Amino acid sequence: MPADDMSIVLAIDQSTTTGSAALLEGTSLLAERSWEETGIRHQRLFAVLPELLAAASLSAEAIDLFAVGLGPGTFSGLRISLSAAQALAIPGNKPVYGLSSGEAIAWDVLRKTGASSVVVLGDARRHRFWYARFRIEAGRPAMVAPYALVPTHELSSVLDEGAVVVTPHWDRIGAELTAHAQGATPVKNTVVPQARTVGEL
Repeated sequence: MPADDMSIVLAIDQSTTTGSAALLEGTSLLAERSWEETGIRHQRLFAVLPELLAAASLSAEAIDLFAVGLGPGTFSGLRISLSAAQALAIPGNKPVYGLSSGEAIAWDVLRKTGASSVVVLGDARRHRFWYARFRIEAGRPAMVAPYALVPTHELSSVLDEGAVVVTPHWDRIGAELTAHAQGATPVKNTVVPQARTVGEL
């Protein structure tokens, strides 16, 4: 069932070391939590979920659907997020939706900056980057260049003139990104996906 204005949505994103979870009624935020995940098993989520439900005065049974950020990102975080959402959804046969975490980042940046194009990219290791390009179409972000890998020496070729460039890995790749940005405008800090945006989308 698709979301409507009154659907209670639990959204989770653990594609980066900054995890977040949010409860929404339609697109109205009821409660949210974020945390830094220091362990490799992403177990903080299980302590956060009861806090989140209590803050919104809801039971797990009240949730109508679940939305999970699908990365790109850490395998453990994605696996735990999906497993938790599916476990909560099974008793009531509730739907679970997956959404690109990069799309959530792009939507926040597009709304904040008013840019016509946003490139979301990250560190794929071994001198490579993953990236995708987004713009607003019909009032929401649309992926106009799908996720792909590009080596460092070709990075400037995928950064459009005038595009805003954003990454959840600024601490690791900020210097390289700045050096190759040319006519693009990098956001010079780490930007991570927000669960509330995953839920809105």
